[in-house]
Amino acid sequence: MNWEPVFDQLAERGFAVVDDFLDAPLLHLLRERMQVLEQHDELEKAGIGTLGDYRIRESMRGDYIHWLETGNPDDSAYLELMQELRQRINRTCFLSLSGEEFHFASYPPGSYYVRHLDQFKGRNNRMISCILYLNANWKESDQGCLRIYPESGPSDIEPLLNRLVLFRSDELEHEVLPTQAYRRSITGWFLYQEPGLGFL
Repeated sequence: MNWEPVFDQLAERGFAVVDDFLDAPLLHLLRERMQVLEQHDELEKAGIGTLGDYRIRESMRGDYIHWLETGNPDDSAYLELMQELRQRINRTCFLSLSGEEFHFASYPPGSYYVRHLDQFKGRNNRMISCILYLNANWKESDQGCLRIYPESGPSDIEPLLNRLVLFRSDELEHEVLPTQAYRRSITGWFLYQEPGLGFL
C-alpha cells in the first residue's frame, strides 16, 4: 500500500481515511473475536477520565470496551500490524511515537459519544487516534457516523467495514453520533510514551 498520500492528508487536514485496510482472513478473525467477547459478556462499560478522575457517565458516552491482549493470537496479529504502522508513521512524519493501546468498542443502538478531544488532564501522550470499523452491511439509516471537526468544518465518516480512520488526538475534536444499530470497532492511540495505569 502507498501510505504517502494517507500521511499527507493526516498532516494537511488532521485526519485520513483508508478503506479495505485489512486482509480478509485477519478481518474475519477479529470480527469473530468481537462476537465471542460479546457472547461471553466480556465487554465493560466505558467511562471518561483517568486514574482518580475516572467516571462512568452515561450522558457522555455509551460504549462498552475490552482492551486487546498480547496473549491472544488474533489480538497480537492486529497489535503487531499497528506497531508496523506506528514505525512507518515515525519514519515518514518524523515523529517519535513509542507505544500504542487499543480496545474493542461496541455501541448498542441509541448510544453515542459527545464531542471531545482524546487527551486527559495530566496525561497528554495520545498523539494519533486510530479506528478500524468491524460493521458488515452498514447502511446510511444505521447512522452512527464519526463526526470530526477540522478547521475546514465538520465532516462525517461512516463506520464501514474494514475502514481505518487516523486523526490527530491532540488537535481534532470529534464525536460519535447516535447509532441505530450495533456499531463495532477497534479503537486506539499511538503514544509518545508507553501506556501507564489510567486507561480510558
